[in-house]
Parts: sequence; C-alpha cells; structure tokens
Amino acid sequence: MSKAYEIKNVALELFAYKGYEGTSIENIAAEVGIKKASIYSHIKSKEELFITLLEDVLEWDKNYFNGLLENNTNIDVKEKIYLFFHHYCRVYQEAPNRNKMMFLNRAMIFPPEFLKEKAQLIFTDNEVMFSSMLIGVIQEGLVSGVIRDMPIDDIISFFYCTVDGLFVESCYYTQDEYNRRSHSIWSLFWHAIKA
Repeated sequence: MSKAYEIKNVALELFAYKGYEGTSIENIAAEVGIKKASIYSHIKSKEELFITLLEDVLEWDKNYFNGLLENNTNIDVKEKIYLFFHHYCRVYQEAPNRNKMMFLNRAMIFPPEFLKEKAQLIFTDNEVMFSSMLIGVIQEGLVSGVIRDMPIDDIISFFYCTVDGLFVESCYYTQDEYNRRSHSIWSLFWHAIKA
C-alpha cells in the first residue's frame, strides 16, 4: 500500500470520527507512522486532503450506483429502487464503507466553516448526478404504472430523507434492531410510492 493511499485511509477515519477540527496533520502522520514534515511530500494541506477525500467518497458512491444499474438492467422498478435503498442500509453498517459514510455525513452536516460553501457545491453537483439516475428509475415506474402519479421531486426528497434517517438509526441501534427497522422503513417507503 502506498503512503499516499495510507494517508488518505487514516485521514478518512480520523475526519469521520473526530471531524476536521479534531484531526491534525500530526494525528494523521502519527497513525501512518511518519513524521509531520514527511506528510507534506504526499499532500499540500489538511484542507486539500479533506476536499480530496470528499470528492473521492462521492466518486466511489457514484461509481457504485452506476455499477448497480449496469449490472441489474433486467429487474423491475421496485427492485432497482430497493438496490439503492439497500446500498445505504448496508454501507451504514459495514466497515470500511461505514467510515466513508460517516465522513460524508459529517462533512455535509458539520463542515469546517471556511470550507462550507465549497463542500456544499461539491455535494450538490454529485447529488444532481445521483438524482438523475434515481429519476430515470422513477420515470420508468411512472410510465409503467408501478409508481403512483406524484411529483418526481417529492419522491426524490422522500428517498433522501429516508436514507438520511437510516444513517441516524445506524448510529443508535444494534445490528439486529437496525435490520428490523430498515426492513420496516423500506416497506413503508415502497407502500407510500407504489401505484
């Protein structure tokens, strides 16, 4: 594993659990096992590292969803939406992907004040791309009569609020309770949008 890759992995975990302000270059260097001065041969600054990680995690998420759609073209609309939903249920529980989601949620809810606008812009651009994938599936459901006639933006907002709520649930409950709750939440979500 390259030092640059190791630095990014360590920083991701520290930013995810300690936040930007709670993570220092010294912390990252110590975890990697190098001196603080040596870290700057791999990164320009803590700010650049944070933004790079945000872009990397969003790119990982995008590629994952593209793969889901490409590898599951012959399934029905309900199953496609469930794939998106289930992805979040799973990554909120699995390490190391949980670190990615913890980082992403923390970066969006509590970004460093001086990076707030930049982080929001990066996140918004990514959300537009992800929403376009979800819109395609929802339109397919509307045209085929599987999803009831309602504004697509409302369904998208409902989906995002649902998976964001799942993140909170994953922080509070045991695996078994979280699985029970996520199953119930999926049933309610699908019941609310199906025709």
